Amino acid sequence: MKQSPSLSILDNFYYKKSFYCKKKVTKILRIILLLFGAAVLTSGCDRPACSNTNPVFEKYGLDTKEYNDEMVRQLAKTDKSTLTYWVAGYSENGNSRYITVQVQGDGLCALMNIEVRDSEKGIEILLEKKGMGYKGAELLSLKFDICQDEQKTEFVFRETRKILD
Repeated sequence: MKQSPSLSILDNFYYKKSFYCKKKVTKILRIILLLFGAAVLTSGCDRPACSNTNPVFEKYGLDTKEYNDEMVRQLAKTDKSTLTYWVAGYSENGNSRYITVQVQGDGLCALMNIEVRDSEKGIEILLEKKGMGYKGAELLSLKFDICQDEQKTEFVFRETRKILD
């Protein structure tokens, strides 16, 4: 049996239309997936908003004794269970490695540099990646020591239970 020529022309027309629609739907789906992926990536590590109200933190630099002494005073009078710590950066100075954290809770909102010396417990991957991809991640159950004398005040990392990224 032979098909009539008019039928094959109609079939060809519907095929072209169907192909065009599939191509358009595929393009729309790609755009939607790209937008969704961008939204997920940009909202992955959002800490709660806060703003500093302490004039000492505004007046002095992050690595000054005055700033760090004020941080010690604020930490001493704050309920530790209300504090959260968020990765704000990573830096190296000579042989020293530092994690800069945003400390938040109970009216406290300030940055703090924590030196990584002997212990890397819980932050091995963050150190390996030199902080890349961890900005905004929460450090759960962060523990650190305070080393204070007349010359300087330092915070030294001990451990964190988990990096919540």
